Amino acid sequence: MLIQSCEHEYGVIVMNTSNEQNPNIIAAMAVNSDFKILDETPLINFDGDGDNSTKLRFVGEDRNDDMVINIPPSISVTKFQEEINKATIVSQTSVTRFDGPSKWIRSYILKIKKSQPESSVANSAGSMNTLDTGGNEDDDLLVVLSTSQSEAASIASSTNETEMSLAASENTTSELARTDNKTGTQDNYVESALLKDPRIGLLMQEHEDQFTAYERIKVITCTWNVNGQLTPEDISEWLRRDDSKADVIAIGFQELDLSAEALLQLKESSRAEEWIKIVDKHLPIDMYKVRGIRLVGMLLLVYAKSYLRDFISEVYADHVGTGIMGMMGNKGGVAVRFKLHLTTLCFVNSHLAAHTDEIEKRNQDYKEICSKLFNRSSQPLSVLDHETTFWFGDLNYRIIGTEASVKDLIKTGDLENLFKFDQLRLQMNSRKVFHDFIEGPIQFIPTYKYDPGTSVWDTSEKGRAPAWCDRILWKATNVLFIDYRSHPSLVCSDHKPVSASFAVFVKVINKEKQQEILHDVIRNLDKKENEYLPQISLSQQDFNFGDVKFGVPKIEILTLVNTGKTPVRYSFKPKPGESTYCKPWLQVKPASGTIMTEKSVKIKLILAVKGESAPKLNTGEEKLEDILILHLDDGKDHFVSIAANYLPSCFGVAIDTLIYIPGGIREIPISDILASQDKKSVTNINTSPMFEKVANPDKNVSPLEIPKELWLLTDYINQYCTEKEGIFTETGLDIEMMHIRDAMDTISFPQVDKFSAFSVANCLLEFLDTFPQPVIPYIFFQKCIDNYSNFAACKQV
Repeated sequence: MLIQSCEHEYGVIVMNTSNEQNPNIIAAMAVNSDFKILDETPLINFDGDGDNSTKLRFVGEDRNDDMVINIPPSISVTKFQEEINKATIVSQTSVTRFDGPSKWIRSYILKIKKSQPESSVANSAGSMNTLDTGGNEDDDLLVVLSTSQSEAASIASSTNETEMSLAASENTTSELARTDNKTGTQDNYVESALLKDPRIGLLMQEHEDQFTAYERIKVITCTWNVNGQLTPEDISEWLRRDDSKADVIAIGFQELDLSAEALLQLKESSRAEEWIKIVDKHLPIDMYKVRGIRLVGMLLLVYAKSYLRDFISEVYADHVGTGIMGMMGNKGGVAVRFKLHLTTLCFVNSHLAAHTDEIEKRNQDYKEICSKLFNRSSQPLSVLDHETTFWFGDLNYRIIGTEASVKDLIKTGDLENLFKFDQLRLQMNSRKVFHDFIEGPIQFIPTYKYDPGTSVWDTSEKGRAPAWCDRILWKATNVLFIDYRSHPSLVCSDHKPVSASFAVFVKVINKEKQQEILHDVIRNLDKKENEYLPQISLSQQDFNFGDVKFGVPKIEILTLVNTGKTPVRYSFKPKPGESTYCKPWLQVKPASGTIMTEKSVKIKLILAVKGESAPKLNTGEEKLEDILILHLDDGKDHFVSIAANYLPSCFGVAIDTLIYIPGGIREIPISDILASQDKKSVTNINTSPMFEKVANPDKNVSPLEIPKELWLLTDYINQYCTEKEGIFTETGLDIEMMHIRDAMDTISFPQVDKFSAFSVANCLLEFLDTFPQPVIPYIFFQKCIDNYSNFAACKQV
């Protein structure tokens, strides 16, 4: 829990409240300018132990002030983290009356221990051996800011003095604010107001330019597809070891481990740890790891100079797999984001779809990574919302042309003409991917594909043409490009590593000026209290998405305009009795944020029906209807209604239902469907018979041996897709998959080679995954696993 003294100093106490009458203090730490809270929750649990707890590390003023707390998923930590971050800001300008910043909390611990029975004190003593209980025993006690009701009750009952101190603390504070300007208590009171009234913080954001300045740091980004190899080579040049001015280094790997076990995430790979050891040996001096994250073959490591440790906050990491069904991590992206001083930075390491002709799949992978990274409500910004975003990795875009023509241009050194045929450049020029991203001039030969262990172009039977697969891009207005290099001397892989360096200008607070502006803001707020109530206007409050198909997202835009005289903080809150603010088939991006005065924000409302929602929608048991509650801090709530007309689909229907439906789920004239596609209102298509068909199938008819939809897919694969390799390891194209699902729902599958093998295979897996019950009954699971290598036994099962 977070606690506050009457001097507006803060601390964190960890207590065992299993005995409510005598809670034991396990650990305690002062929240001061040296304090940090780090979220170290693993994003990927390879052990499969189902541990969904949040792991927070508290780091204090000396090396002994370091504790890790595991918080169960039933407890929300977001608000607690926000309050601690605010308390840290206050502590940076606070003037304490103790010799050391931890003395007051030590005094409080002594009082609590005195009020506990001897057994309780004995139990907690072992974990309290670093807490010196020096200081004045008569110091004022504390105000509990963030804790559960049961914990607060336990603390209040542990000493009779506490209730008196809680009641007296506000009077003491206000009295000191009026009379004791010399000791700095006035400033402490003003800072504490920042926590009590969120409008002050919002107004300070409007005046941010008046108390901030820019400082220059150097950022280095590195990427390498290592082709499943380790290297004994010296990689110092790639990591810029001799660059003493490097402040932040982001390092991305792809294809760390190419084994089947790694691809299917069946066990933890040791390759990541081995590469981390290699990296640590060749980094510039005085670097510490900010955060690392791995998804199968992708690894991202972000390091910073030690002097920046106290200025880095809000560290998050995330991952997105774009392999088959979005589950396999053979392709996708990993990212780390944080705030440095007041500037937000994001680093994305990605591995996009392979093969020369799969341009659209690469574009789709990029869009999927953008839409899914950092899209959880607990994370503050999406990947493209940061002030500074670096995106690098094996993007896999190739060069248009034959192997011979590409090599001829390389041999003559005509890289400028060769670059005109680069797929990534052409796609960016067409604004299909990486909008507003920039890439430095490429003055090195293509980095792919080489015979591993050499600098010789690919001599295999496939004879892959050289390409600039490995790229580094950025999106920002505060970045100056310095250089962009490949490192051809490193030969363990079929790719050459690439690095780039940048000057990044980060916004830093001038504390004295900030203090002046803060006083002005509070004075103006006091004078015009009623004028500063939050007010917004909504572009519309009723949204109708029209006809919606399974797996096909539809997007509407809600625009919020700040019409008041103060910045507005908004969020969507759950309805009474519910734990989430919207139904599972709806996404809201961004779900919370701040709107400055006279500004607006566009919110995406994304409606997409997936496997978990489809079964009840198919039977008509549930409808696509919802009401969103838009909440304004210190203001009134607004209500936004959502409606749509769901077109039933075979996706999400049970096998024992499908075999009793002779025709398609959606047997309606195609003209009606085409006429409804451009309408935003609910169409006149009568879906009631379709829902009835699924909810109450006619079991008087003879059942099919297998669902006809399943037969159509497998037959198509057997006829047209058997010669294509790896069809179950890559994703399909969204537009093709939509047409395939339509063909399954209307039983109008083409008898020609119309769809790509990847799209059909992906639809097959998606179809099987959406069955309410599995194809193989649960009772046969273990038999299948035990006999997987015995064909005869499998056939018998």
